[in-house]
Amino acid sequence: MQEIINKIEQLTNTGSPTQCKILLKEFVQDEDFDYFLKGFYEADKFNVGKKMIEKSINFDGKYKYKNIGELVFTQKYSKDFMKTEDFRCYLLTLKNTSGKNFIQTLKNIFQLHNASSNRLLANYITGNLQIGISLKTVNKILVELNLPKYKVFEVMLCERLEDDKLDTVKFPCEGNTKYDGLRIVAFKHSKEVILKTRAGEIANNYLPEIVKELEKIDMDFILDGEVIGKDFPQIQKRIGRKTENITESLDIKYVVFDILKYGETDICNESRKKRIEYLLDFIEDNCLSLDRIQNTTWLIIKSIEQLKEYYKKTVEAGEEGIIIKDLESKYEFGSRKGWWKVKPFLENTFKVIGYNYGTGKNFNVVGSLIVVDKDEKIKVNVGSGMSDERRDYFNMRILSMSEEVIRALCIFVDVKYQEVTSSKKGHSLRFPSILKVRIDKTEADKVL
Repeated sequence: MQEIINKIEQLTNTGSPTQCKILLKEFVQDEDFDYFLKGFYEADKFNVGKKMIEKSINFDGKYKYKNIGELVFTQKYSKDFMKTEDFRCYLLTLKNTSGKNFIQTLKNIFQLHNASSNRLLANYITGNLQIGISLKTVNKILVELNLPKYKVFEVMLCERLEDDKLDTVKFPCEGNTKYDGLRIVAFKHSKEVILKTRAGEIANNYLPEIVKELEKIDMDFILDGEVIGKDFPQIQKRIGRKTENITESLDIKYVVFDILKYGETDICNESRKKRIEYLLDFIEDNCLSLDRIQNTTWLIIKSIEQLKEYYKKTVEAGEEGIIIKDLESKYEFGSRKGWWKVKPFLENTFKVIGYNYGTGKNFNVVGSLIVVDKDEKIKVNVGSGMSDERRDYFNMRILSMSEEVIRALCIFVDVKYQEVTSSKKGHSLRFPSILKVRIDKTEADKVL
C-alpha cells in the first residue's frame, strides 16, 4: 500500500497536467496500482461527506482547509503505513456502517496509521483522489496502452434540441413529459433492490418508500425513471440523509420511462418501440397495486404538426418541456443518440466558484452566485431564482469561504437562460435564473 500512496502523492503534487498524464501512463502499467484505481472508479460510491470526516477527527472548524484529505493529513497519528489487505477490509467495514458508528469506526482506523495513509482513505471514501485527472482522461490513457477501460455507471442521455428545430425529427417518434425530479435507475436481483442516481450514488437511504414498493415486485428487473415529489425541493431536502431521518411522504413517486432488464432477459439492445411493449407488460403485471410506481406519460407522434401541438400543451401545463425518442433507438449507456430534450429556455449545469452579498435584508448573506461553464468561457452572476430556501442552502455551505475553497467543494447548479451573449468583456447569459442544485453532477456542461 505504501507504493500506491507514494504514486498518488506524486500525481497530486505535479504542477503540470502534462507531467501528471506521463506519470499516470507509467503507473497504470503496475498491476497493483491499476487494481487500486480501477476499484476506486468502478466501486459503488460511499456517499460520505466532509462533515463525517470532520467529526471523526474532532475538527473544531476554526480554520479553512483546501480539501478533506489535507485536513486529515494535519492530524497526529502513528508512523505505520496502512497495508493493502487492511485498506480493503476497512472499505468493506465502512461500506456496511453508518451514522455515529461510522464516525467512531473511522476514528479508530485513523489512530492506527500514518497521515499519508489516512489522507488517502479520506479522499477515497469521499470520492476524490485529488490526482487532477478526470476518468475520461484516465480511460484515454488506458486505450493508448491497449488496456481495458474502467467501467463506470452511466445512463442514456438526451441531446439538446431547440424548439425551432422540431422539423428535423424522424416520424413516427415518442413524446414524453420532461419531469423535474431525480433520475434513478432501479435494480432488483433476487430480493435486493438498489437505487442509483445518474452519478452512480446509491439512493436507498433517502428514498425508502420507493425501495419498499419495488421489493414487492416478484421478479428481477432494471428500470430507468424519475423520482418526483410535489416539487424538487422536497426531494432535495432528503438527498444524503439516512433512512431514520426521513419522514415518508405520499407525494414521492417513481415514474418509470424505460426497462433495461425484464426477468433474466437483457433488453437494452431492443428497439425503443419493443421496450415500450416490455414496459407496458411489466407495469400491468406488477405495478397496478403499487401507488408509488407509475408509468410515464407518453404519446406516439406521427407528424410535425402533432409534435408542435404536444410541445405547446406540455409547456402551457407548467412542465419543463418534452423528451423525444426515436422508436428504433437502443438503450446505449452514456450515449445521447436517439433521445432529445426540448425546453422553451436553454438550460445547462454550471459550477459555483463564488458569491456576492445581497442587499437590504440580505446584505450579509449570499445574494447571488458566481458560476462558470466547463471551459470557463462563460462567467456570470446569477441572483434570479435565489429563493429563501436556496439562500439558506448556500449560506450554510459557502458563506465566508474563499473562491479557492468554494471551487474545491464542486457545487453545481442548473441555470436557465435565453441565450449566450458576447461583448469585449467576454461571454455572459441573457436572463439567467437558478433552477436547482445538482447533487448528481460531477462537472459543469460545455456550453460554447
